[in-house]
Amino acid sequence: MSDLSKPTASTDAPPSPPASVPLFLASLAAWRATNDATALRSLPEHALDSIVKVSVRTIDDARTGQTLGTEREGTGIVIEARHAAARHSDAVVVGDTPDEADDQYAEDTRADATDQYASGEEEYDTREPGTLILTIGYLVIEAQSVLVMTRDNRVLPATVIGFDHATGFGLLRTGARAARRPLKLGDSSAVREMQPLYFLAHEGAGGASAAAIVSRRPFVGYWEYMLSEALFTVPGRAEHSGAALVDGEGRLIGVASLWVGDALDQGTALPGNMFVPIDLLKPLLPDLIAHGRDPAPARPWLGIYTAEHDSKVVVAHVMERSPAQRVGIREGDVIIAVATEPVATPREFYEKLWASGTAGTKVRLRVLRGRLVLDALVSSIDRIEFFRPWTVRRAQ
Repeated sequence: MSDLSKPTASTDAPPSPPASVPLFLASLAAWRATNDATALRSLPEHALDSIVKVSVRTIDDARTGQTLGTEREGTGIVIEARHAAARHSDAVVVGDTPDEADDQYAEDTRADATDQYASGEEEYDTREPGTLILTIGYLVIEAQSVLVMTRDNRVLPATVIGFDHATGFGLLRTGARAARRPLKLGDSSAVREMQPLYFLAHEGAGGASAAAIVSRRPFVGYWEYMLSEALFTVPGRAEHSGAALVDGEGRLIGVASLWVGDALDQGTALPGNMFVPIDLLKPLLPDLIAHGRDPAPARPWLGIYTAEHDSKVVVAHVMERSPAQRVGIREGDVIIAVATEPVATPREFYEKLWASGTAGTKVRLRVLRGRLVLDALVSSIDRIEFFRPWTVRRAQ
């Protein structure tokens, strides 16, 4: 790396914060959800039946083992599996090939499946012997073995069949049915703030409780992850990973990802949870079933954890064997530009990074180390290939 002059600071005005409910109403919603004994009376029974426990053991040398652990537990959600999504002639599958009994669906296309989702048609393939289970992706990344415990205490082996880093969703399939009835996918864009909802985790993680959305806003994660809109709910629950957010009709609205201390808005202390909206899954699901991933070109990934401090993008951690580590990026470095574009927040950093090209692009970072301004040319990669231990193969 060579010395460069320090670039000028960005003059772009920060985006206006999204509207959220007043603190008093948000606090009242949290109190009601915690103390109202009647809050769960209208929860459909089938919604509870679709919730399962997911237990994961990772590969021995998992690169996420230090941060996420090598044994993980969370919640999974049995969802509808539209047969057209996974039954076309050149489908790519993970694990077992499709049953011969379903060969008549080989002509179905991904476009047909997408149309079915868009139209809201209710078509669940009752002949499919297995079960499709949605969860949060960090539970199952680098999984070696996955077990699912159903509501009636049956333990079933499961296979990771799909993962999407951009949204954070993970997809499993079992060889036997895990629920009598799957959850339908709801409309997360139509849910209003303060609308009564339900937080559903497996029984060992607290089961069902009432919840309410108090904020919709972008979410920026430290691990090269960002959502244009996430759902923030109260009250906060500690054992949240993969839990379902459902509406009064028992339709899935979101999948729990995190506990946060600022559910209402950044800067206001109100514990809650962040959910990934289910609308993000709908266009992806056919490809996750058929290919194991989004077939669109992957974003460039560097392996940097970031933090914002005094309008600076600080390197909080560099993953071992990552592209960033290979070129000498260190913890404590300050990223001041991507190529010649100044960045002052992790959000700006991700936007400039992802706009630079697709995975494999060489990304030029300007970093401040002490009093030195240095230039690093990082060969980006596809994040899913860096972590993924499961094998994707073409159907025979």
